[in-house]
Amino acid sequence: MAEVLADLERTQTTLRELERQFGSLARALDAIGGATRDQLEAIATRFEIERVYDMADAALREEIDKKAEEYRAYRAEIDAIDERTRGLGNMKAAAREAAERLDFEEVEKLLAMVHETELDIAANTAELRARNALMRGRAEQAFNILTASAESFGEQGRDAVAKRNLYANCRFLLDHGRRFGGRGLELAARTARNSLMEITRDSDELWPDAQVFLGNALANQGSRTGGEEGAALLAGAVAAYRAALTVYTRDQHPVDWATTQMNLAIAERAIAAHATTTDPRPHLLAALAHVEAALTVYDPEHMPYHHGTATLLRDAIRAALDAAENG
Repeated sequence: MAEVLADLERTQTTLRELERQFGSLARALDAIGGATRDQLEAIATRFEIERVYDMADAALREEIDKKAEEYRAYRAEIDAIDERTRGLGNMKAAAREAAERLDFEEVEKLLAMVHETELDIAANTAELRARNALMRGRAEQAFNILTASAESFGEQGRDAVAKRNLYANCRFLLDHGRRFGGRGLELAARTARNSLMEITRDSDELWPDAQVFLGNALANQGSRTGGEEGAALLAGAVAAYRAALTVYTRDQHPVDWATTQMNLAIAERAIAAHATTTDPRPHLLAALAHVEAALTVYDPEHMPYHHGTATLLRDAIRAALDAAENG
């Protein structure tokens, strides 16, 4: 117990020294490259990084660098709220002026805009709270915050809840998981599944979009996960993308169809490279067929970026297939 208290006191002393030296702990993050081991450990406690004292210097520095990058994005989003709040004040002032003129139609229009903006600000604030939780490793708390935020759109209908979960919360968690690791990808998949529970296959493009988001989360998670669990996640991604293609047909949704074909190519290539795959050739052949399908839509003149990306992927798959057949 005495040793724990001594470590705690040393950490607090180091944090106070960093604040004196840099003016704030936030500024200290920008100079983390030259930090001592004690300083790294002290900063790590603020982010609630687990098993700090067991980590090698390089690993700890890398983890804090990721937290610092996430923190900078977090601060930028907080600063952006000020602009939204000022705009909200202007709309309220305009509504008061309209009320003075007895222009009730204008009042209603402005108050409806205020209501919508307040909902958006509350949702953005929920994202900030979720990022705050994720920075400290509290993934379940982040998920609960975002889910509750989506429910606040329930007065607009269940589709509105599903859209918020999908296009805001799922995208947020997916991007976070890709950039910073942790449980973001797992939570993105759970959020996509929650959206699918709110909608039917007839919900315009919402249902296939949800399948694509689910596939993206599972594919990214599966590529980072070993063993049978990783293989199952990748197989789930392929199933989700194929479900999306039952709506995204080439005739009616050519670009979405081609993009999903690319996603399938990437997922099949990942399965081929996975440690649990004994024969990669069937998956590489499937990947090649999918990317060649995408290239029938990705025109080099009108979609040069997509065409170039697909061409590079096709060449890489062909090279892997040659190596598998001649190895």
